[in-house]
Amino acid sequence: MTRTIPCRPITSSLRRGGGCAQHCLGAKQQNDFSAWQPNAVIVNLATNDEHAFCNPAWLDPVTGKAYKLRTLPDGSYHPEDVRRLQDAVCDFLTILRERNPRAVLVWSYGMLGSGLQEVLQGAVQQYGSRSGDTRAFYLPLPDTTADTVGSRQHPGVLSHRAAAEVLTAFLKHKLEEQA
Repeated sequence: MTRTIPCRPITSSLRRGGGCAQHCLGAKQQNDFSAWQPNAVIVNLATNDEHAFCNPAWLDPVTGKAYKLRTLPDGSYHPEDVRRLQDAVCDFLTILRERNPRAVLVWSYGMLGSGLQEVLQGAVQQYGSRSGDTRAFYLPLPDTTADTVGSRQHPGVLSHRAAAEVLTAFLKHKLEEQA
């Protein structure tokens, strides 16, 4: 949806399909990140991580090891798990920066609640402090409401449109600032 809002050209790609389609699209092949460098890389992750704090442990069927994000008796997130999540965010942003040296990095979140907003915002700030990267940002997105919900309690078209408007305005500002 960001592509339909007037501003600098935005290119996006989505790879779907299985078997032959994935092979034809280059799945599991080394990517030459230097062949094309985006102006911005948008990450919209952590919704499932938020819900993992409330759900039972996941049991790896191969190893039998259980994985669980924990809460304290008062309902707050366990500090060790917050640290692990923030370290993972920093590690991921480091990889994105290595592969996209000129791009604005945006970690967006909030379309299905904002319980991890402070954790994620803190992680992006930690990444910037550790790395000296001044082109990595956290962007809160509008939450899905009863009027914008879609199928199976996921964001619907109106929710995505609202998020696209916020993201587009943010990118337009940041990309003009970087020019």
